[in-house]
Amino acid sequence: MYKFVKPALIGLSLITMTSSALAQIDGLYVRTAKGATSTLKLYNCGGGKGLKVIKSTHKPSIGKHIICGAKKKGNKWHGTVHDIENDKTYTGYISLSGRTLGVTGCFLGICKTRTMRKIK
Repeated sequence: MYKFVKPALIGLSLITMTSSALAQIDGLYVRTAKGATSTLKLYNCGGGKGLKVIKSTHKPSIGKHIICGAKKKGNKWHGTVHDIENDKTYTGYISLSGRTLGVTGCFLGICKTRTMRKIK
């Protein structure tokens, strides 16, 4: 009986550690581009990850979603990325490297990434 309990406990520990690591991506990020500074919130949205502008010196951007419902595949969250600068949507993903969040949008195999840093 002990042989069955030990692997189950190890599996439960791994699930807990993985869930905790995934939750660390959520939070506030800041991005400065084209003279505007924006604060974005990464959170659970539409059954996946979402990124929304919550504060910006460019007022029309406030409240707009960059991505919502992004699904985890490997170490990235894939979904539809909305570029609020040109009001177009692209296939893409978000990824985290240290405290830097990358948002990548692709069209016909050409991809562009915008980065921001975590503040909370």
